[in-house]
Amino acid sequence: MGVDPQAVARVHFEPKKIDGAVFVNAGKLKPLFHRLPALKAATLPDIVKRLKLPYRIAKKGKSRAVVSEATIANGYNPNAHVIYVDYTAVLKLDEVHWLLTVTYANDPTCATDPTCANGSTDATLLYCGDRPCPILELDEHERFVDDGVMYNIEVRGERAPNKILFKAEDVASMLGMERLSNVLLIKDGYVLNEHYVVLSPTLQVQTNPKEEPGAQSKYGDNRRVFLTALGLLKVLFSSKSGNNIRLRMMEWVVNTFYVARFGSESERYKLTRELLGPLKACVNPQSGVYLVRIGRVKELRSPMKIDSELFPEATFGNACVYKFGYADNVLQRFGEHCIPTGFGRYSKNISLTFYALVPESKLKEAETALKIYFIDKKLCFPFKDASGVERTELVLLTKGDLKNVRDRYVAIISQYPSNANELAVCLASSVERMEHTLELVEAEHKRKYEEMEHVTTKVKASKDQEIAEIKTERDLLRKDLEIAEYKSKAQLAKMEVELLHLRNQLGEKRAKTS
Repeated sequence: MGVDPQAVARVHFEPKKIDGAVFVNAGKLKPLFHRLPALKAATLPDIVKRLKLPYRIAKKGKSRAVVSEATIANGYNPNAHVIYVDYTAVLKLDEVHWLLTVTYANDPTCATDPTCANGSTDATLLYCGDRPCPILELDEHERFVDDGVMYNIEVRGERAPNKILFKAEDVASMLGMERLSNVLLIKDGYVLNEHYVVLSPTLQVQTNPKEEPGAQSKYGDNRRVFLTALGLLKVLFSSKSGNNIRLRMMEWVVNTFYVARFGSESERYKLTRELLGPLKACVNPQSGVYLVRIGRVKELRSPMKIDSELFPEATFGNACVYKFGYADNVLQRFGEHCIPTGFGRYSKNISLTFYALVPESKLKEAETALKIYFIDKKLCFPFKDASGVERTELVLLTKGDLKNVRDRYVAIISQYPSNANELAVCLASSVERMEHTLELVEAEHKRKYEEMEHVTTKVKASKDQEIAEIKTERDLLRKDLEIAEYKSKAQLAKMEVELLHLRNQLGEKRAKTS
């Protein structure tokens, strides 16, 4: 299989169409030119001049806009400009052409286009503009599956949101939308290079098929129409046709977005398990270093006899006691810490906060590094357990301390990369989110409790005042009744005196008359 000069340009030399001809970045060709004895120490402008190559000056940056009035002798600035040379003229130089062939002979991306006899794109290297789009090999869990049926969708490009491509013909077959490729090219709702691309087997700048009659035949048939990730979503949500698979995929996208952004912790954990798949490394014996959370200081102060003078409540009330260490089986050791004969005698809420899987030969070294860090930062917590043994692997960490400790464990993880250690990083992040969520919940509960206490106190005070007012009114009424009673008695006594006086007067009159 030979070397395709156009493929070499596409992959290595940043080709650009200028005035209908293909130009390439001379800077990318410089290493090849320097392999020629006569040009070994020549500068780029000197190389272009000596080889008499047609060239253009372009600005640096994404646009690579051509500066038409600039020349190497007048207006060219190596810090601001790029020199592009005519690629056809370069290939006419026999020595350069030979060097190019030898240099890239073993580069599979530069091989001559091996199109299959049946015209399938499976064995064809296609390109999106200047970017090669090789077929991406998908693992079984990455493939499109519905109700146990696996669909073979050709996927090309790169593993990036804006660079991955899905063959429209295959998507159409899966979703029951046989005319999808034609719809993409005809309907105004789908935008070229945003929702779909038309790949090419050769180096050429694509134009919009809607504006150029016969574009479809120019780029081959619908086999070269590919959806972008955004285009695939648009097909799912905008199309009125299609089968139940489209509806189920749409529901899955909505549900995944909702759970990832707004779901509960349990829903997010479930989604994480589904996305990560079965991680057998978690249940197999794994050696490593770990950090176990025993509980909060304010909850352990009494059972662990934490000194209030050394660790005052105001500073350490919300801090936590942790146990660090190493083991040839991290999960088994964690279980041993949780039982009543371990740290379970002091707390019922022990949890595995961080761990990093380390080869057994490096365990002691990793644990010693952690111990030195804790000692240097004065985080160690002196403790003598129930059996009288001094424990030197306990630390007392505030929220700020925990973030720094997490970085130490992540640093250890980076030294021993593995799928299980990637999960350990996820666990560390999840623990941080959970603890942050717990703090928010506790703060909210405290706020509501204080609010209810305030309302209760206010209501009680209001009721007490109301009761006091009623008592006052009752006392005043009692006084009024007593006064009225006194007045009545006084009035009655007065009336009795007057009656007695009248009787005396009547008696005197009767005596005079007789």
